[in-house]
Amino acid sequence: MQLIFFTTSLRTLPAFYIKWFVGLSFFLLTICAQAETTSVASGLKLVQQFACQSCHTIGDQGGIVGPNLNQVTIRRDKQWLMDWLKDPATIKQGTLMPKFDWKPGDREAVIDYLASFATQVDGDAIIAQKGKDENAGKALIQAYQCAACHKVAGEPGRMLFPDLTTVKERRTPEWERNWLKDPQAIKPGTFMPNFHLSDDEIQAITSYLYR
Repeated sequence: MQLIFFTTSLRTLPAFYIKWFVGLSFFLLTICAQAETTSVASGLKLVQQFACQSCHTIGDQGGIVGPNLNQVTIRRDKQWLMDWLKDPATIKQGTLMPKFDWKPGDREAVIDYLASFATQVDGDAIIAQKGKDENAGKALIQAYQCAACHKVAGEPGRMLFPDLTTVKERRTPEWERNWLKDPQAIKPGTFMPNFHLSDDEIQAITSYLYR
């Protein structure tokens, strides 16, 4: 109702005010875009300064000591990333990730830079295209970049966490579905993020892992 009232009121304004409003809106959008671009550029400088790619892959370059970070902003929300960058050991004891001396705004800039590599995952579209079976499961595993932390059969991946190639030898499909639904409910404090997968996505991924 408020939007309808606003647009209706806007039509009754003199042309001068309408032009002023449109101009102001464009100006603000331009300022926001410039600020985001500046933040991404600052993030790149910080990533280079702290040699993040000596351990992590970002873009198509970097090390394999830590997780691939191209989809990290899909796996984790901004607050989690802010907390992690502030002091990694408070989230994961024994982590090899060092604690850096960030200045105000640095962590936000790094997150903005990493977000520039992320590709949003449309699980519904993948399911619609490939079905609910293992074909969709493979595509979802690639889209969510599970290989950033895990080894998966037929896919290059990290050995930082359990090898998913042999998960069917250790866990039942029902356990896996419950795990993918909410890892924290199964193991409080686990490093595994909650991807908030739909039931169809969970079924497809499980089908692929237990094919």
